[in-house]
Amino acid sequence: MLETRVKSGASRPRRAPASLPRLGKILVIVIIVAVLFVLANLGMNALYYNRALPHEYLGRLSVGGISLHSPQHISPADILPAQLTFAHGSTHVSRTPASLGISVDAAAALRKVNAHWHWLPLLSLFGSHHAAVSLQVDKARFAAASAALASQFARPARGRHIALQGTAFVIKPAEGGYRLNTAGLLALTLATLQHGTTQVSVPTIPTPAPASTAMNLSGQLPKLQKELDTPISFIYHNQTIRPAKADRSQWFVPIGASMAPRPAAAGRYIAKLARQAGITIANPRDLAAAAAYAVSKADRRTFAVVPAGRSTIIRTYCTSVKDVNASVLAGLTGNLAMTYNDVRGWNDGGRIAFEHVGRGCQYTVWLSAAADMTTFGSICDDYYNCQAGHSVVLNYDRWTTATLPWNKTGGNIQDYRTLMIDHETGHRLGFLDNPVCPGQGQPAPVMMQQSMNLHGCVFNIWPRPAEFTRLDQMLNLGQANSITNMR
Repeated sequence: MLETRVKSGASRPRRAPASLPRLGKILVIVIIVAVLFVLANLGMNALYYNRALPHEYLGRLSVGGISLHSPQHISPADILPAQLTFAHGSTHVSRTPASLGISVDAAAALRKVNAHWHWLPLLSLFGSHHAAVSLQVDKARFAAASAALASQFARPARGRHIALQGTAFVIKPAEGGYRLNTAGLLALTLATLQHGTTQVSVPTIPTPAPASTAMNLSGQLPKLQKELDTPISFIYHNQTIRPAKADRSQWFVPIGASMAPRPAAAGRYIAKLARQAGITIANPRDLAAAAAYAVSKADRRTFAVVPAGRSTIIRTYCTSVKDVNASVLAGLTGNLAMTYNDVRGWNDGGRIAFEHVGRGCQYTVWLSAAADMTTFGSICDDYYNCQAGHSVVLNYDRWTTATLPWNKTGGNIQDYRTLMIDHETGHRLGFLDNPVCPGQGQPAPVMMQQSMNLHGCVFNIWPRPAEFTRLDQMLNLGQANSITNMR
């Protein structure tokens, strides 16, 4: 038993640790990898000697492999985007770099790429590098472009004001605005181009809201809503187009603290109407002016759409005043447009287009002080209106107060102005005064001197069917279309 214990307790030979061979293998692998890495870098150095490394970008242009000493091989058009978009909120405006006075210095740009060349070029395979583009700026040209952008990236601060909420007018509290930060725009634009992107977040400077106005805005809401609620229609051949209230609401634009319909805004709807009908309108600006003015007066009207064409007769007119404040011209031109384009007017069922022009017109419609009426010709006196030569002359006293016979009937001044326009324009179209009443109690011909003697007729402000027949004969026009028949 003793011997057995001694044998069992005898020491055994030790083995070498197993980790030593493994460490050797790892060391060998590391050495091999390091050698391969060095060789690969030496190869990359040889392969890309004096050339840009892979995944190198100059702005938005990949220049990997391009000679660092040959800027002529780089096109600035490839480095810069064709368009830059300036954005702020919902406003987006595009400009070309050239229009901003910005160009590329290709040689300087390549020097920046060369500066990034490092002694371990193999690392360039595992990531990209964007070198900043060297840019040149024509500061005068950029300043001019910046001034143009300033008007588009600005919102004036507003005091308490009326605005449209859907198709309802509401009063909005005062609100601040903003203006373009022209000083910061250049730096942001250059930074955008240098990093190869195409959108500039336009910097702005806030402007505080002004003090509240003492204007009674609440009292204006019912008037504006009545204007917007007034339906307007257009007729082209036998088709009637009725703009929805949502469409008419777009005709209103801010005017100070309030809003008002304006011809330019109505004109956008007229242009849309023309596209949908597939026509060119002979007098789109007059038609838009008529629609906007009718809405401003809450005057429900239907207007004739006159297409351009060889069969359409154009009558151009100017407007002017004589010894009357020029501020009345807006009301005169609005009334003329509304009267001339009304389906009941001298447009003859959409075959005559009246067009207001600044000069070179066929006749001029004047608002003249009563004392100056006789200066237009011997046919004119200081009480009534007249037509003399190329002048349709409206007596300002009659324009503002009408005549006693008219006022005795309770007629309104707007209708009397329509009568003035239709009667004197009728003379310009070739009509003489017509004293013949077609029958007791019937509407008078518009060419009758109604305030002098109605001859048994009643006041009437629009041309009668017989007068349109005579007009067609004078102008050598054929049978009237369906618009005339609907009058």
